[in-house]
Amino acid sequence: MVPPGLLTRWRELLSTIENEQIDPLLVNKDIFAQLNDCIKPHVGTRTGADLASWMAQCYVAFVGTAIRRLAERLSRYPSVSLRILLEELLSNASCLTFQWYESHYDNPDVARRFAQQHFDQLAGCANCTSFPVRTIQADIDELERVTAGVKTLTDKFIAHTDLRRHTVTLPTYADLDKAVDVIWELFSKYRQLLTGAPPAEALLDDVRPDLKKIWP
Repeated sequence: MVPPGLLTRWRELLSTIENEQIDPLLVNKDIFAQLNDCIKPHVGTRTGADLASWMAQCYVAFVGTAIRRLAERLSRYPSVSLRILLEELLSNASCLTFQWYESHYDNPDVARRFAQQHFDQLAGCANCTSFPVRTIQADIDELERVTAGVKTLTDKFIAHTDLRRHTVTLPTYADLDKAVDVIWELFSKYRQLLTGAPPAEALLDDVRPDLKKIWP
């Protein structure tokens, strides 16, 4: 069973990650996608070209920094990140039992019907009695894989002007999208593990009417 104090800490980390890191990242990704839809018919023209270039630079800087923050490793400085949360779960994996997970469900009938199914889906194995260490480690490795290029971009181009920056391969917009998608999937998975419920989708606004005033 997870000690109450530890569970409280993890849920506080989840809340901070969701409200201060994940939600702004998803909003920026969605607005940038809407921007691309609006400027697509004007590619090759000078219509709002400088503004579009500036918005793209701002997007890359924001998303690169946000992804770098979410993938931050544990250090001597107190920080909050998805990576740090996963590493804490890895160190305490023996506490993440099915018996403990079942306690998320208030209704015993619902628990018997769905808890094992949901736990198995999250854990990646059938009839698991505890959450596998290998699953958490694989997710940490996947987070590292999809964010490595973005962290290089942020460290060498955005946060610093590294003299060796022109020797590295930069991530594409597709790489940025992939990193955001994987981060969202992993966050959703472990939020459900720790709370019994997936996160609500971020409320996204349709800003295309405003953008079309510039790119009709």
